[in-house]
Amino acid sequence: MIPVQVIGDLSKIAFEIGVIEPNALLRDVKIYIAGQNICPIDSHVYLPAFRHGLFLEVNRLKTTLCFKNNKNSTAHLPIEARFDAVFFNQSSDSVDVCRLMQWGETTDDVMVLLIDDAEQLYLTAKLYAKPERLLVVQIWPYELIRLYEELLLVLELLKVFDSTT
Repeated sequence: MIPVQVIGDLSKIAFEIGVIEPNALLRDVKIYIAGQNICPIDSHVYLPAFRHGLFLEVNRLKTTLCFKNNKNSTAHLPIEARFDAVFFNQSSDSVDVCRLMQWGETTDDVMVLLIDDAEQLYLTAKLYAKPERLLVVQIWPYELIRLYEELLLVLELLKVFDSTT
C-alpha cells in the first residue's frame, strides 16, 4: 500500500493524497491553502471526475493567466474587498478574478479565487462555514499550473499502481 503523499507546500497550497479506498474510484484528497484544509467536510474525490476537473482547470489557467497583462478596474481595492465582492454575490465578472477548484462535493464548502493585484497573484479561499476568515497566499502563475500538472501525473501513476495491486 502506498502511504499518504503530499504534493506542494502545506503552508501555501498542497494536495494530500490518501490511501486507496475499497472502491478504487474514490480516494481521499485533502486540499490545503495557507496551511488550512479547505475540504474538512468531504475530502473524498471521485477520481475520474477529479482528474477531468484538474485537466480542464489547467487548460483554462494556461489560457487565462494572460489576464495579468490586463488593466484591472478593482486594483485599488484591498484583496479582502475584492474577494468579498464575489463571495457575497456583488460582482462576478471582474477581469482580475478567476474562480478555481469547482470540483464537486469536495470543494462545495469553499470558494477559491485567484486575484490579480496588478503586480502579483493571490490565491484566496474562504470556507462558507467560516466567512470571517480569508486565506491568502501569494503565488506565481505557473507555480499553480505546475502543481496541478504534478498532481495529475501522480494521480495517473497511482491509478496504474492501484490497478496492479
